[in-house]
Amino acid sequence: MKLLAKHNFQYNQTIPLPTVPVNGQALGAVSGVKFGVGTLAKCGCGVLAVFNALTLCGRKIPLQQVACVMESYRVMWGLLGVNCFALGKALGRWDIPAKKISGAGNMTDFLQKDRVALAAYWTKKPFLSSAHIVCLYGEGSGKARVYNLYSRRPYATLMPVAELYRRHMIAAFGITLHTACGEEAAH
Repeated sequence: MKLLAKHNFQYNQTIPLPTVPVNGQALGAVSGVKFGVGTLAKCGCGVLAVFNALTLCGRKIPLQQVACVMESYRVMWGLLGVNCFALGKALGRWDIPAKKISGAGNMTDFLQKDRVALAAYWTKKPFLSSAHIVCLYGEGSGKARVYNLYSRRPYATLMPVAELYRRHMIAAFGITLHTACGEEAAH
């Protein structure tokens, strides 16, 4: 484990964190979790997206441990969050198979009831704004519950998958477990 990751992991162990899907990365104790040279409040959407996906799929991995593993995928010491093209590889660290999804129709088809995906998109204009990564939980009928859509919104947002795709999608990965992901934490 690299020095910065080790230091952050030890610091993060002192923070009591939730064990259910997280919304609002700039709210509560989650906002103070260290990642790279910053905190989850500023650059932690990718860490939270992976944590939420693991939780929704029944993998009870502590957020501190997810943040520590995700240190391997950070960009510019974590100032720019995580590499959104490595999300599938990151999920593989916990034996969660994922496949890249391209196109709004493919995303809508993939996100049937009880399926989970990760999506990265530009917040405004492509390449001229920041990127944001979210976790999606398929609710059926072309809709998904989006976790951590906004950094200060404390609840998940139900929205059409096609609407999310209009947000200048960069990359998306669907979790391809053979069984549907767990429902206990879905709402």
